Amino acid sequence: EYNGKFYAFQGGASGLAEVLNGKNISLTVQVMLDYSDVTENLINSKARNKGHELYSWENGSKESREWIEAMFCWLSENMSGTTSPKNYASNWILGNEVNSYNNYQYSGSMSRGEFFKSYTETYRSYYNAIKSYNSEAKVYICADQSWNSTENGYSAKDLLDTCANLFMDMERGTMDWNIAYHPYSYPLISRALWENTNIQDDVNTTYITMYNLDVLTDYIKRNYYHEGADGEIKVPMVIISELGWTYKNNAQNQAASLVYGYYISACNELVVAYEPRSMFDAPQEAANGLYFGMLNNSGSPRGSLQAYRECDVSIDTPYYELVNPQATGWTMLNGIEGHIPEGNSFEDIVLRNDNYVAP
Repeated sequence: EYNGKFYAFQGGASGLAEVLNGKNISLTVQVMLDYSDVTENLINSKARNKGHELYSWENGSKESREWIEAMFCWLSENMSGTTSPKNYASNWILGNEVNSYNNYQYSGSMSRGEFFKSYTETYRSYYNAIKSYNSEAKVYICADQSWNSTENGYSAKDLLDTCANLFMDMERGTMDWNIAYHPYSYPLISRALWENTNIQDDVNTTYITMYNLDVLTDYIKRNYYHEGADGEIKVPMVIISELGWTYKNNAQNQAASLVYGYYISACNELVVAYEPRSMFDAPQEAANGLYFGMLNNSGSPRGSLQAYRECDVSIDTPYYELVNPQATGWTMLNGIEGHIPEGNSFEDIVLRNDNYVAP
């Protein structure tokens, strides 16, 4: 029941959540809107054209808005640990690469103002529903690596700046909003973390990838601090909720990139989770030369999976040799060291991760 009306929902991830939480694995829930007969009325009225991946939310119709709010409350109640202590999600993301509206947040004929109004008002409903059942949960905006690029829609910087300003107007800046970021190398077909084009080490960079992630977190600290709901000064936290490097003819680089990405995340005080993808190659991506999986199609592990599993265990594991530049004679870490805070050596990063819990 929501606002005196009864709604019927089914599905969810309760069974999976209980298995994961039973193994002390943190769970991130990502809510996205696709097109179907059931969801059509939840899609923004100016974007109801079939054939797109994901869509913008409807916020002009009271009936649709209440459906959305009721759904968010149902999801939050069922994944907050109130019905079962092991049925619990720590992180909640709304949308996928929201700034990329041509791909993942289809906006149809919506104006820029309408697009951001739709997303931020929906985010506020999502945030309030989740916090009402679990005040400790974190809620995230999702953006891709296109920091100043408008190739696929709005830039990630535009998305975050605009949301920050609108949240300030909505809730006097008290929402503890956070960022789920996808810092893929650019272009996607790049073979390693240290191989990128159109990036630089300042806020004018076209893309922010794992290599120059500190540009994002430095910008957050300078521009997005606000007073939280508890009266304390806050800055948005970051989860690396999606990234990967191709495996094909590139096994060692894939493994090294995943491990270096972990080290860079572990040494950044704003990054609270590092979630590379994926277990298997996605057929559509593999057709374009992108083999992001850590398992091959038969289910046997690639070197990247073993390296990722052991990257924060000990410098004595055999997989340390796979990525250690001193052992291999590689020199690419020389460029990466500039993006790791002073006082953290390669060995320190492996053995001491004070602020970081691997998902």
